[in-house]
Amino acid sequence: MAGVTGSIPVAPTIAHHNPLSEFFSLYSHDFVRIACCVPRTRVADAAYNLAETLRLAAEGDKARTAIMVFPELGLSSYAIEDLLLQDALLDEVEASIAKVVSASNKLFPVLIVGAPLRLAGRLYNTAVVIHRGVVLGVVPKTYLPNYREFYEKRHFVSGANIVEHRIKLAGQDVPFGTDMLFRSTGAVDVTFHVEICEDIWVPVPPSSHAALAGAEVLVNLSASNITIGKAEARRLLCGSQSARAIAAYAYSASGPGESTTDLAWDGHAAIYECGDQLAETTRFEKESTIVRADVDLGRIRQERLRNNGFADCAAGNDTETARTPPWAFPALALIDKDTLVTTASTREKRSIRMHGVYKSPAKSRIQLVSSSQPASYSSTQALFQVLAQLLWRKNESTHVRNQMRDCRRASMRLRHRTHRQGCGQSPCSKALEGPRAEVRKIHPAQRTRRPHA
Repeated sequence: MAGVTGSIPVAPTIAHHNPLSEFFSLYSHDFVRIACCVPRTRVADAAYNLAETLRLAAEGDKARTAIMVFPELGLSSYAIEDLLLQDALLDEVEASIAKVVSASNKLFPVLIVGAPLRLAGRLYNTAVVIHRGVVLGVVPKTYLPNYREFYEKRHFVSGANIVEHRIKLAGQDVPFGTDMLFRSTGAVDVTFHVEICEDIWVPVPPSSHAALAGAEVLVNLSASNITIGKAEARRLLCGSQSARAIAAYAYSASGPGESTTDLAWDGHAAIYECGDQLAETTRFEKESTIVRADVDLGRIRQERLRNNGFADCAAGNDTETARTPPWAFPALALIDKDTLVTTASTREKRSIRMHGVYKSPAKSRIQLVSSSQPASYSSTQALFQVLAQLLWRKNESTHVRNQMRDCRRASMRLRHRTHRQGCGQSPCSKALEGPRAEVRKIHPAQRTRRPHA
């Protein structure tokens, strides 16, 4: 029998089909790991930007990240003005996308990269969604800013009315438009929507309709230069959108390497869940940065079930065909059952679910460990085994605390007796008297005796 020597079962390891590896995968508990990337770029240097994008994608693959978000126009860089209209650059960007598609064959995450793309004699500011060697779809930017320091309408065309279109990209016939929700048909069940920068700054963002149509994760590729107070405005926008839409919101903006001729960049990226900030990058870094968080999809789904207003709004949204696109669902297959839970927040959330009670993440010391059981153990048996270990640890910690308490009490009693025998006064009474009483009162043993005449 496999895993048995004589009659003694041998504990399998996680690397060799441990039956508990599925239980210890964050994706088995309605979590999804998301990463927001801020790569260092070079102005109009698509080859360099491609290399940095692939390097960060490899890091995300090692961490078994499901969705990785890169900045707006990350493959070309954003602040390059009329270079965006140069065929040489646009050709190189398309070649870079083909290389990302090829490299993604061996990578686990869904990669969402920003690039300028041509279609029917027009230039679009787009987000390209790539997974396992396939371009799942291309989403054009809906709202183009043309005020203050922005003049995107000089170069790009809005994708507001583009639905059910297709584009040739990386040798594939790819869906193109603002009418897409990306839904996983694999073991990692998640639906996400993509919008770009200015789309979150308008009164009714496209992600609002997407959330009502079923998107649980809302993704934003941004460039977003920095001005005084703008970082707080971004936090307010992304946090409030995730709260209203009862969703997760992942935001990634441009950082080091962008042109500073007219603008400054802080590389701000953050991830929110139902209004709570899960993670945020350190701003004004000089090199590439990446921030990850494990989003609780179970919480999002439960909150939407409880919130009657969300359901009523979604029902009304279905009838407003003039404002709501006919959603398409490009399918991907995110399948992973061997990713260990490595972040403290995810371990804590799962522990709360297992115990059925709330525990403060700052105070909890619960750690889950794999048990040594035969390969015939079912997931239910594995769950009871882990619960037994947790209960045993709790009892052990209580016993240790009781022993330490008894030792402290014995030590205090010994100190009390020693001090009372030496000066006739307990340390507790000295503490209660305070410093003034201690100065005024002098113990008889400490008084200076005058010598006899």
